[in-house]
Amino acid sequence: MMEMTVKMKNERMLTDVEFQLLALTVEERTGRQVAKEYERAMRSSISYGTLYPTLRRLADSGWVKSRDEITERGRVKWFRITGEGRRVLAAARARYSLLRSFGLTGATS
Repeated sequence: MMEMTVKMKNERMLTDVEFQLLALTVEERTGRQVAKEYERAMRSSISYGTLYPTLRRLADSGWVKSRDEITERGRVKWFRITGEGRRVLAAARARYSLLRSFGLTGATS
């Protein structure tokens, strides 16, 4: 599958996986919940070796906030989109929307 990226003004480009994970953190979810929702939505699994480093990059960019919770079963990491992340996600969605119909208006064959 070809990876598409979307760049917002003065920001680095989002990869497809970053875009998808950012959208999945609109509600606070654990990493495992994000992985399960990704699998449901994409009909494909995501490895924890991709999931957690990608969520860390999103957090380093200020687009996702994480918190740890210690339970009797161990540590649970929670993720939720930030206000800046919502802005980036909205800009990426608008960009994808423009790209979806690019070159189709007035096209003749």
